[in-house]
Amino acid sequence: IVNPLLVVEAASIAHLPLSLACAILAKETSGGLNEWGHDTFSNGTPKIFYGGVDQNGHHWGETVTEAAYEEYKRERDPATGQQQGVGPTQLTGAGLQNAADALGGAWKPLPNLVVGFTYLAGLIKEKGVFGALTAYNGSPAYARAVEANARQWATALKGAR
Repeated sequence: IVNPLLVVEAASIAHLPLSLACAILAKETSGGLNEWGHDTFSNGTPKIFYGGVDQNGHHWGETVTEAAYEEYKRERDPATGQQQGVGPTQLTGAGLQNAADALGGAWKPLPNLVVGFTYLAGLIKEKGVFGALTAYNGSPAYARAVEANARQWATALKGAR
């Protein structure tokens, strides 16, 4: 986990089990890297800011920075599906990104973690863990993989203080 203290803090704020928070980050961003997503349309065409590349072909870098995020927001268009995963929890929807902006910026790890974890915790209350994980990423295979990884994290964290 890239920022363990921030992850513990954000999971606590969101009332999300730490094992599930760690499993999500492991699956989404190699343990919580503050990176751009690699979302595509159903035909395989990359969406904007795929890996940090804007619609003009300029590469802003893999890491989400404030300057790159501001350019991304100028290009973002939820009506056409032109949105990209942002940061450790891969906030994709404009509403989630805006919520993180209200907490200090979706490009910053802590606001991103808090919003992503809070969103997932809300989905769990509504749909249960498997349904929430499926909704978070859109795939039952993803949900099964994250659930298995969360069980491993729960075992590993049992002795943690």
